[in-house]
Amino acid sequence: MARDKKAEQLEAQGLWRRAAARWLDVMNEAHTDPQRERIARRREICLENAKRPPKKRETFCELHDAVNKTVDDMGIRLDRRHYGLWGGKTPLEGK
Repeated sequence: MARDKKAEQLEAQGLWRRAAARWLDVMNEAHTDPQRERIARRREICLENAKRPPKKRETFCELHDAVNKTVDDMGIRLDRRHYGLWGGKTPLEGK
């Protein structure tokens, strides 16, 4: 089996793109097809690990929950007029 100390060290450090590049260099030096296939599989694993997770959609639910928890912990009681909605009046009072 083809082994490369530097590529394995890069994998252990989580430097997947650099490890994949190193495996490509090692593949160029391989002499047999089975060696190249094993190295190619190892490189594919590195490239798969290098993919970033899908970007999380931004929502403000967590922020809203954190604000509400902080306000509750502080003992502050708020209602709609404290948030400045409807100019301090409820919709029925404004008519």
